[in-house]
Amino acid sequence: MDYIEIAKIETCMFPEENIINEEYILLSRTYMSLFGEVFLKKTGLKRLEARMSHKGYKFIKESDDETDDFYFHESTLGLNYFCFRCIARVERLREDEKNIVLEYCRNSGDNELLKKANDIVINTYKSVMVVDDENRDTMYSPRLTLWNEYEVKGGSIPLLLRSVPSYTEDGDIIDKDEEIKRQKNLLSIKNQIEPILSRNMECDVEVILKLF
Repeated sequence: MDYIEIAKIETCMFPEENIINEEYILLSRTYMSLFGEVFLKKTGLKRLEARMSHKGYKFIKESDDETDDFYFHESTLGLNYFCFRCIARVERLREDEKNIVLEYCRNSGDNELLKKANDIVINTYKSVMVVDDENRDTMYSPRLTLWNEYEVKGGSIPLLLRSVPSYTEDGDIIDKDEEIKRQKNLLSIKNQIEPILSRNMECDVEVILKLF
């Protein structure tokens, strides 16, 4: 799925379709790449990823959920369990800020431009990376379905945590007791890291937990 297809499904996570063009996507991806580095430095999320991998939590790169897969494919974090469950809403930048980030994208070896672009990201991510910077307390359900899987607050950065059970060749869960333990442990991880991530980023970070 591409930007336009996802935008039709998850309207609250994207701008109006007529805004999305090649330049918008390039700008959004460049911003996301820069923000990913900022996020990892501020949160130390790679260390948690390493611990989860050491404990044997399974991850998948492809699933039956094309929307979640889209965000993993677009992710700039380089992690197996975590990705941002949003795009960079770069229409919220000023024109001069957009121009600098685009200029850096086209001249990525320029250290002066990198510093300017990084400064822009650091100063704007609390607006650009949240679901709705104008309605920060409003709750949004990204998916237009009869069964809304979750809601996220407008003023939050959504972070997806995805792990899967261990199945037999027939598609049955190998050990149901271990599976119950796995789910409890992952829920505990979510509850522990949300306030830490939010404090480090000085902005609400909501962890969306996908267990299957």
